[in-house]
Amino acid sequence: MQQTFLDIIYKIFYDTAQRDFKDIRLVLSEKFFYPYIQFEPRVEVRIPIPKKTDFGISYAGFQFDDSQEDMITAWGIFLATVYHLAAHVAVTDYSVYENWTRNKTPGVFWRVIDFIEDNSVARYLSSTNPDVWTNISQINQKFMETYGNDKKEYKFARKIGSKVLDSVKKEMSHETLQVFDDLHKKRILSWANSLYRNSKILPKDIPSYYEQHGSNPTLLLKKNKIQILPSGQFQNTIKKLNYLYLEEKERLDSILHKLRKDVTGLNFDEIIIPNEDIFEYFQLKEKNKKIIKKIREQIRSVYNNSENPETNFYGEIDMELAIQAIASHTERYAEVFNKTEEQRIEETWAILIDNSASLKLRFEPVKDFMLCLAEASDELTGPSGSWGLYSYDQKFSILKDHKGKYNQDVRARIGGLKSGGLSFTPDAILLTGRMLQKNPADLKHLFIFTDDFPTGIWNYDQKIYLAIKEVERMGIEVIGIGLSSNVQKYFSDSAWGADLRDLVDKFVKIYRMKSSKFI
Repeated sequence: MQQTFLDIIYKIFYDTAQRDFKDIRLVLSEKFFYPYIQFEPRVEVRIPIPKKTDFGISYAGFQFDDSQEDMITAWGIFLATVYHLAAHVAVTDYSVYENWTRNKTPGVFWRVIDFIEDNSVARYLSSTNPDVWTNISQINQKFMETYGNDKKEYKFARKIGSKVLDSVKKEMSHETLQVFDDLHKKRILSWANSLYRNSKILPKDIPSYYEQHGSNPTLLLKKNKIQILPSGQFQNTIKKLNYLYLEEKERLDSILHKLRKDVTGLNFDEIIIPNEDIFEYFQLKEKNKKIIKKIREQIRSVYNNSENPETNFYGEIDMELAIQAIASHTERYAEVFNKTEEQRIEETWAILIDNSASLKLRFEPVKDFMLCLAEASDELTGPSGSWGLYSYDQKFSILKDHKGKYNQDVRARIGGLKSGGLSFTPDAILLTGRMLQKNPADLKHLFIFTDDFPTGIWNYDQKIYLAIKEVERMGIEVIGIGLSSNVQKYFSDSAWGADLRDLVDKFVKIYRMKSSKFI
């Protein structure tokens, strides 16, 4: 499977941090302005993604134009952020400073902490990945030369206090990384005390693409004034990230653009791609691993007729091809069969999940159910299967479109989806039906999971009835799954279940029943 933008970022981050997906919450989003990291109650890292604007892209408080040089600089700074924060996860323990910071000025003690811990990050990266550190140190140097504090009093303080700074740096250079014993903590606090007493020798500015603690970064964009010259693997990664991100963004923007036409006359506030949260996905997967294992065991014997290789040996024999195959002793006997029209049927599925506040109150594990359906659909249809996964409240969320693969991007979107809002079920059915109508597949199914207590829709019964009938006239089969037998009131083809396992079983049985027409 082709590597995605998130695949590359996840590998870099978790390999550098020396942690597993299940240990650290890493969230990336264009909506973040600056990087952020917290260690308590659990480690969470938020990293902004370069955001496309009318003038180019923006990142960490800077506006980059659309020239090749600025694109390279922007993605290079982004990559430096990923490595820097991942290295902090590997070598930093902020709990060391918990008692030390009491009765101290936040703006000052954070400069002390950042100085000590950024030094550890630099030593860690330079020893574990020299190529990466060479590129990052170049970025840091150009940033500080261009945007750093250049006041006369700061330069004078550095000159007077250089012995203190040099002494601390020398001691830190001999300290073993990733050792968090009492002796190590004692040394760190000794450096912290020394630097706090001489805080004027510390830089007041840190790069805006590093995690922000004691500073108050502005939300106003500055025009970028630096250019970097990356090298080695760092340069290759920049090119990949730029290409993959823009390629996927253009694909998703195209989908959103088309959907905005389909949403005409409907009541959704907006159509969105949820933020990714791969940590939450793996938490859900670990919690539901027994059910997922059972799903796979249940459905591995179920094949779509067009996917099962053995079905290539059915149909009317072409005698001329058969004689040639026998004479040439070929093993490609499947080619001698003419397929009937029924055997060439293609099918597509759309899975639609009610993610409203009313359903969440009645069925807490709605995201667990969503994950189980996604894993089941991927198992049922295979790598080339055509299926989409969508969710709705008063917003319509695209988790997986029909052309997209079930990859880390989709899994992370499932993890990042938030519940809440009103239940616009008739609108969701109509919008999904309009999407499926454009799909060239011969057989189309719309599978919808919803509750029996819709909120936010006046005259709900009539509207959902009309929506279902309109979609059925498009040649799409609508199947309802609910939490009680009341679902039969709305859907002629339906099932219901009382708990997660029961609901998943119902889904698998429905798929088996529908697919059995072509086996």
